[in-house]
Amino acid sequence: MMKLAVIGKIQGDNLAALKQWCNEHKSLLKPTVSTYATGRKELWIKRYCDLRRKPTITEGYRDERLERLGERLLPGFHIGLVLLYSPGVRISLHRDHTVFKEIGVGINLGEATFLMAEMPKKGEQLNPISYPLKDGDCLKFNTKILHGIEPVKNERWGIYFWHLKPQYLK
Repeated sequence: MMKLAVIGKIQGDNLAALKQWCNEHKSLLKPTVSTYATGRKELWIKRYCDLRRKPTITEGYRDERLERLGERLLPGFHIGLVLLYSPGVRISLHRDHTVFKEIGVGINLGEATFLMAEMPKKGEQLNPISYPLKDGDCLKFNTKILHGIEPVKNERWGIYFWHLKPQYLK
């Protein structure tokens, strides 16, 4: 079963342009709806999901450039999320919402430590594995395995794309 793989790297002018896009759109970000990432800010791309037990999915922010990037990394993606982590912000170990299919892709802008952990058997301790992410890394990961980000030292952006399960598509 695939857990996490770095599938590419954005570099040079493309990396600088993507960071510039993020900074130019910073005013559109809102506090996260996730209870796992206090202090994080986000912007939903293509569609918005409120992450409730019975989720509502509506129109998200549309951006042709970001959607083309999502198509290159995850053809036919349905929903994306631009995330901003300020210094000290993290996301606790979690599984992605049930609206999402198993595989997600992401772009790391800045440096971060990505964590993944299998659910321990009764009486065993949770043992996350650390994956250092570098500026521009593109990753593919299993969203149904516990994963998170350690508190970041410097501002860090993440851009993620998923397919929705068929019952959540309108």
